[in-house]
Amino acid sequence: VDGVSRLVETGGLAGSTLTMDRAFRNILSLGYSIREAFIMASTNPARSVNADKFEKIGVLKPGYRADIVVLNRDYEVVMTMIEGHIVYRK
Repeated sequence: VDGVSRLVETGGLAGSTLTMDRAFRNILSLGYSIREAFIMASTNPARSVNADKFEKIGVLKPGYRADIVVLNRDYEVVMTMIEGHIVYRK
């Protein structure tokens, strides 16, 4: 309700509604570079669970999955690719 996730039974907070693109913009608003924000949003989470080695995600390089989110100049999602295939286009 109004951007807040709540439990039906008690009305207590149920979790976050923060989207990754909004989190990315928040990181940039703190003064971090686009490169630093990318590493925080993609590379570091993949490394933290070893997905960079086993799932081949978190970076763009040959042999990796090519899971890509394309952002516009306002850092809003305009396209998503999974394993190199477009799955969403605004």
